[in-house]
Amino acid sequence: MSRARVFTDAGVEIQCAKCKEFWPEDPEFFFFNERKGYHSWCKACYREDPKRQLTVARGIAKRAAQTRLSHSA
Repeated sequence: MSRARVFTDAGVEIQCAKCKEFWPEDPEFFFFNERKGYHSWCKACYREDPKRQLTVARGIAKRAAQTRLSHSA
């Protein structure tokens, strides 16, 4: 299934699969991968995703623990 596109005076806009809003087809609004193209969710939806937030929090906690260990040795 192809994703919804709208052609406007400002250029091409694509629809976010999560919020269903149309945003400019631009790396400012969507993450871009050379092989796969634009991510299906806009950056705002991607950043608000609870799974992603948990992954980021785990990474921060892991780096903090590594820093404490390296300073105590």
